[in-house]
Amino acid sequence: MQRAELHVALRKKTGKGVARSLRREGRIPGVVYGGQDPPQPIDIDGRELWQLLHTSGGEHLLVNLHIGAGKDQGTLTLMKELQHNPLRGDLEHVDFQRISIDRPILTTVSIHITGSSAGEREGGVMEHMLRELNIECLPLEIPDAIAVDISPLGIGQSIHVRDITVPERVRVMSNPEAVVVLIASPTRATAAEAAREAAEGEGTEAAAESAEQSSE
Repeated sequence: MQRAELHVALRKKTGKGVARSLRREGRIPGVVYGGQDPPQPIDIDGRELWQLLHTSGGEHLLVNLHIGAGKDQGTLTLMKELQHNPLRGDLEHVDFQRISIDRPILTTVSIHITGSSAGEREGGVMEHMLRELNIECLPLEIPDAIAVDISPLGIGQSIHVRDITVPERVRVMSNPEAVVVLIASPTRATAAEAAREAAEGEGTEAAAESAEQSSE
């Protein structure tokens, strides 16, 4: 698992007004919690956090937080919750959980599909059903991602969580029966797409009717 260094400021005041002021200044409020120490309110430079989130590790990075102006060794953490504005999508708050390198933790890692399936070459359509895997392991042994090779799959065949190979000391916590990837027949894929489009159309019509009724 990749590890990032991040310098943050200790936030002396809390509250919605303070949080709004920080966001106007390009900073994101957050909190560090867990372990033996009490929670600490912090704020982070929005550009630095954006760059961190857009690395290959994304929000699953191990983050070594340096709090305040001191030259400490940092506090090892995981990002646990990112809150976004429901309308604009802007990041508004982030939680960091303190972790210990010698204690297993629960986290999630991305599932990366590799290879080209025989079924796709025969006209089938790949459906990537599960994109993240819940795991438990020591922090320094968290894999960057879990690779799933679909090369052997034919039309109608699938890979379940139980079929995935993970590193030796990583324990899979996701439902073993969950489907990770499926090679669907062209007919099934077309029918599924039609059903999705119909559902989206009904949702759009319902929203339009609701808006019309509200304006009356």
